[in-house]
Amino acid sequence: MKTYAVSVIIPAFNAEKYISRCLNSLIMQKGIEVEIVIVNDGSTDNTEKICKEFLEKYDSVTIISKENEGQGIARNVGIEHASGEYIGFVDADDYVEPNMFRCLYDYAKETKSDWSYSYMEGETFLKSDFVKQYKDCVIADTAKAKSYIKSLLLGGLPTDKYDSFLGMSVCRSIFRRTIIMKYNLRFVSERLVNSEDLLFNLDYLNRCDRICMVNKIFYHYCHDNPCSFSLKQNSKRYFMFKELYAKLLEYSENQEEKLRATRRFLANIRVTIVEKSRWCGIKNFKNTEKEIRKILEDQQLLQVLETYPISKLPWMQKSYFYLMKYKLVLLLIIVAKLRYFILQ
Repeated sequence: MKTYAVSVIIPAFNAEKYISRCLNSLIMQKGIEVEIVIVNDGSTDNTEKICKEFLEKYDSVTIISKENEGQGIARNVGIEHASGEYIGFVDADDYVEPNMFRCLYDYAKETKSDWSYSYMEGETFLKSDFVKQYKDCVIADTAKAKSYIKSLLLGGLPTDKYDSFLGMSVCRSIFRRTIIMKYNLRFVSERLVNSEDLLFNLDYLNRCDRICMVNKIFYHYCHDNPCSFSLKQNSKRYFMFKELYAKLLEYSENQEEKLRATRRFLANIRVTIVEKSRWCGIKNFKNTEKEIRKILEDQQLLQVLETYPISKLPWMQKSYFYLMKYKLVLLLIIVAKLRYFILQ
């Protein structure tokens, strides 16, 4: 049986317009042949047909077809079928640079790392006294360094400029397969909890010994797939963010980490309201106002808004949360809608 340095898992649902671009970027990896594990998650278009064309041409391609259960569950199925020394993840509507997995794997082997992490466009490379500089990457392998990485994954402090500092997507990384299997690390369903990638990263961080963070950008995250879960309006998103917050508090071991988790929770609520405002028009204004007011009357959110040091936040975020705290729904919708269109 052929062995692979890296297995790449691709959950695919109705991705006929994008899957060829994604698969070609993996087939054309330079200096390394990756195992490509496609999990066809109940597609009803030509996704499976296109994947089978790649299967016929390339021995490195495997296809598992199953009923639709969502990206998190599809990734878990892929993990069970992966055989590589390391596992990576790519979404079907995205694509990668031709040197991504060779570079991540080489750095992982050279530094004896369990987790090789890279960046996405617009992100700032990590520099800190907690991590060690090594060539074109930094290494985190001490308790202090891993605690620092954890804090950046959880979120910012009230006085920080940003809500978070490290991207949570697993698609930037490769992970040692033996650790994933030994500790039965799996994804929760994104239909139950938002940001399943973040929870996977935190679980893996607790189990691995060394991380190398490669100061390069390899991954192209695309926003042009209307079937993407992240682009869909979701009436349950607030409650899914509440569930995420509860889980992040379980990971938080001190007051600072709880503050970081709480800021992420508040940021997620802000995103939820912006999302609802984005879709708000004259016809559905009353329903949108009702939905937002229901969120603002949630007892857990009220308690957070009452106890969190909102006054220390950057002014734009501060303004959102004061409007939320005093339930000024109309102003919230106007500000959120303006903010959304300005950023487009």
